[in-house]
Amino acid sequence: MIFLKNYWEESIFWLLLVQSGKKWSKVVECENHFITFVFTSSRKKKRNGIMFNSHYDCKLDPKGRLALPSKIKGAIPEANGSTLMLRMAEDRCLALYPLVEYRKLENQIKSLNINNPEQRALQRAFFNSVVDVELDSAGRILIPKQFQAYATLEKEVVVAGNGTRIEIWNPENHAKHVIPDPADLSALMEKYLS
Repeated sequence: MIFLKNYWEESIFWLLLVQSGKKWSKVVECENHFITFVFTSSRKKKRNGIMFNSHYDCKLDPKGRLALPSKIKGAIPEANGSTLMLRMAEDRCLALYPLVEYRKLENQIKSLNINNPEQRALQRAFFNSVVDVELDSAGRILIPKQFQAYATLEKEVVVAGNGTRIEIWNPENHAKHVIPDPADLSALMEKYLS
């Protein structure tokens, strides 16, 4: 319980805040009459931005559809809708972006100078390696054949959260590009984050 004294038009108000589960009550005393206001307070901490983490062993069906793990689907903002952006990414994996994160990257690429040959080549390569995909009602995306071939995806795949994007890997290739030893990870964190 917290008591606060507040002066307003020469009257004394006592505020009593009472925590009760997920609801908060605000009780105001005014000349021996009590007026109670009740409002709910969310206990969930809201994340600032999008965060994907962990990795999952998944399967591609014969049509090239991939069911996203529920934790990954749950981290995609509702405001995103069903459209995601799929890109041929580094180390021969695929990167899947919610629209808000893709737009940030797209804006950086669009801001490059089209009159500079190197920057123009970068723009061309980027936009030629991206396709929009729809998340169906079963939580699956269809990975185009060209993208499957680029990442050498077969039936078994790894879906890995990587901050603001989701990566889709061939399992053997994924194993080559992760740091398996926690001591090595700690050393790199100390090197780059200290």
